[in-house]
Amino acid sequence: MIQFHIITQASEVENLCTQLRLLGATAISLKDAATQPLYEPLPGEDIVWQKTAIIALFKDVAIQTPLSLFLENEKNEAAILGETILSFN
Repeated sequence: MIQFHIITQASEVENLCTQLRLLGATAISLKDAATQPLYEPLPGEDIVWQKTAIIALFKDVAIQTPLSLFLENEKNEAAILGETILSFN
């Protein structure tokens, strides 16, 4: 199992999550990457933090090369902020 962490801005969350799903992520979680409180959204309202951490899980260890290409592309487009973390379990 591979756990992949990236930090991005709110405007990029939906796009990056879609791309991670297309790469084969089996689960994706979002969490605050700073200290911005979010309160209960209205029905049908989706809210994300201005600086959001995306954690994606992948079953296939062979995903490492496609993830590297994904990272290179997204960093060039400035969609990813700061460092990324790949963990193998």
